[in-house]
Amino acid sequence: MKRCLSVLAAVFWISFGALPLVLGDEIILESNGRVKGQIVKETDEYVKILTKYGAVLTYRKDEIREIRREKDIFKQYQEKLRELEYNATAEGYYRLGIWCKERGLRIKAIDAFQVAIQIDGDHRKARYELGYRKWEGKWLPYEEWMEKRGYVLFRGEWVEKKYLPNYMQGLVLVNGKWVSREELQKKAAEEEEEWRLSGTSSASGKKKKGKLTRPSEPWWKKAGPKKRRGYRPVARRYRPPLTSADRRKRAEYIKRQGGWKYWVPSRHYDFFTNIYVDRCKLLGREMDVMFRNFQKLFKYYKPVRAFIVLMYDNQQHFMRATNKGPGVGGFYDGRKIVSFHNRRTHPDQPSTLFHEGTHQFQGMAIPNMFSMQYLKIWMIEGMAVYFEAMKFRRVGKKLKAIYPIPKDRLRHIQMAIRRNSYTPLRELIRMGQPRFGALQYAEAWSLIHYFVNTTKRNRKKFDRYFTLMRDGKGDPVQTFVQIFGDPDKLEQRWKEYVLNLKPKS
Repeated sequence: MKRCLSVLAAVFWISFGALPLVLGDEIILESNGRVKGQIVKETDEYVKILTKYGAVLTYRKDEIREIRREKDIFKQYQEKLRELEYNATAEGYYRLGIWCKERGLRIKAIDAFQVAIQIDGDHRKARYELGYRKWEGKWLPYEEWMEKRGYVLFRGEWVEKKYLPNYMQGLVLVNGKWVSREELQKKAAEEEEEWRLSGTSSASGKKKKGKLTRPSEPWWKKAGPKKRRGYRPVARRYRPPLTSADRRKRAEYIKRQGGWKYWVPSRHYDFFTNIYVDRCKLLGREMDVMFRNFQKLFKYYKPVRAFIVLMYDNQQHFMRATNKGPGVGGFYDGRKIVSFHNRRTHPDQPSTLFHEGTHQFQGMAIPNMFSMQYLKIWMIEGMAVYFEAMKFRRVGKKLKAIYPIPKDRLRHIQMAIRRNSYTPLRELIRMGQPRFGALQYAEAWSLIHYFVNTTKRNRKKFDRYFTLMRDGKGDPVQTFVQIFGDPDKLEQRWKEYVLNLKPKS
């Protein structure tokens, strides 16, 4: 296959670097290869595409199977959705879900898969995408399916129920034998010492050309329950605050490494940006107010190190630097919040920062929060959506946070309740992330809103439940039932409350 780099790659990079680069274009080759970037020139004979690395690649038309243009991915989504309105089939919505999934539109993909199984409850592929598995001829959520097979969730991992007492005692299964972690550590120290002194290892160390090589993955590091697929701990360990001098040194290092022009510090956050310095100052003040609200909710008052927030100039720069799709407005990766300036969609209400800021504080205040054992996804995302709607009112020289009702979320859940297409609470409190779509985000927000804003008794129950889950005490589903009572009765009260809600102007 002929593939040539343009001699003028550097010139193209300088020419196009100042333009908004859209990395949504994709070339599918006859050899099944894929090239993503921005198509800068197309003729009847060849296509030139600018990649995120600044190189311009040229492909002949006979080498190309398909060209996907993603410059307006959301318009394409709406067009595909309108086509399905006239011919709504389970397979059609399944394919739409796959199309969204391939382009990074995770929430819309989940919504499409859910519509597919509403049309055809036995659509196998859509069920699998949502995490369902079949048990004795009946589709079950993944969590229930694992429980039917004799597994339980322990510290974020699925383990066989018969071995749960051993895991609770701190024992670990190694080569078919249960041993304590103290024994593991002792054995590890002995083997490390043997490796260091004798030059031979009883585990897996080897000599290569007279030199001893340390085992890359010792057996004691493989011990313990098998991790679930998709497990990604993002909890942040406690870090004490830096001195003013050390904070400035860190900021200079980040500026130098990331090519940032400006460091905009607030009390609890360090913003890094190339434009809109005054706007970042305002965002810092607002995030500081949000931080104090987090402290009250999470009951966490330790002095902490300032959080890092990276703000790219626009969505195109954000996509190019992070390799995220057009459906991502920002994210928290366990160390920092990454987003971009978007004056058109939310110039005065950076909901993405508030949403990801909630996850940032959760990761610090809740031990093993993202193991999904002690806090279920409905509570994690429900709190994030609750805070993302935050607005501010100036009282003298201070900013005061208010929590308006998000119209779109409210309209979505009210419509689902009237159509009886919502997720029952008994199922929502057990739900995993693969099935958590836009409707579930709205439902989780409304449930948090119900607990926080109805009565003092409900607020105390919610505080008690959250404290137990934060401290890792009790099963999340059983504890929910013990504190709030029968989910079916709670569901009736919650529906009545939600249907009577009205957004304040």
